[in-house]
Amino acid sequence: MRQTMVKLGLLMMVLILSITTSCSASTAGIVDETGDALQVEEEKVEPQPEPIQEAAVEILTDAFIEMEFTTADGRTLQGTYFPASVSPAPLVIMMHWAPGDQSDMRELAYWLQNRGFSDSQTNDFSGKPWLDPSWFPQLEKERSYAVFTFTFDGCEGGCKSFERAKWLLDAQAAVEAAYNLEGIDPTRIVTLGASIGADGAADGCAYLNASNPGSCLGAFSLSPGDYLTLRYTDVMEELHAFEPAVITYCLYATGDTESATTCQSVAANAAGEIIAYEGNFHGLMLVQPNLDHDSMALMIEFLNVTIEEK
Repeated sequence: MRQTMVKLGLLMMVLILSITTSCSASTAGIVDETGDALQVEEEKVEPQPEPIQEAAVEILTDAFIEMEFTTADGRTLQGTYFPASVSPAPLVIMMHWAPGDQSDMRELAYWLQNRGFSDSQTNDFSGKPWLDPSWFPQLEKERSYAVFTFTFDGCEGGCKSFERAKWLLDAQAAVEAAYNLEGIDPTRIVTLGASIGADGAADGCAYLNASNPGSCLGAFSLSPGDYLTLRYTDVMEELHAFEPAVITYCLYATGDTESATTCQSVAANAAGEIIAYEGNFHGLMLVQPNLDHDSMALMIEFLNVTIEEK
């Protein structure tokens, strides 16, 4: 019996030594067939890089920002930037008509900005339905456009004389200034204007694309009339020749002879829309309710087929 206990004790010692040796081999090395120890490198855990945090896009909170910009011949003009609620945002450059200045575009700018701002409570919009937002269609909440307006030289409170060559430079300088605004998407720009601004919208869009291809995607003209020295039909041909073609809308009243002749002279093109109204309304007078076409709905349609579809 005693011998049996001794044997069991010896057997236990052998097992313990075997386990200890096995554990030591796993940490100190493995013995090869020659009896030499093979060193086993411990697996290194590489430190993981910190996740890259995307820079937050700053949203400009001002309702509008007044600014100045300079024309190619050194004149200083007044402009206003209406930041969108998103950044970068598509940009609408608006150009006023001869009877007014950039203030005529303010409620339209607020409407496109879609941030709840308005000056209608302090404005007298009698006879000026484009300053009365009560009839404007509601844009979807997620839509918010950056808008830039300016006043053509000599037109504060209404243009005092016709300065066609200067105004062409004004339109060109305006689109350049707007192109460099903070918070806008420079690949999603359209222009919109009335009367002298209708020509300016087309001329400015072509000018911007010549230096920054693909930046201006559309030009919306209310009553153009070759007012800024360039022939509107020639500019339309240039815009439609871009790749992709710039989308254009030409709106006119049949009794407004200059504008009717101008729009009707534009060559038929899949990228161009020509829309006639009854009567003799001109420029911003086409922006009012109860006409045979809804100009505000046409603006939305224009935005849909230009900067919304990109």
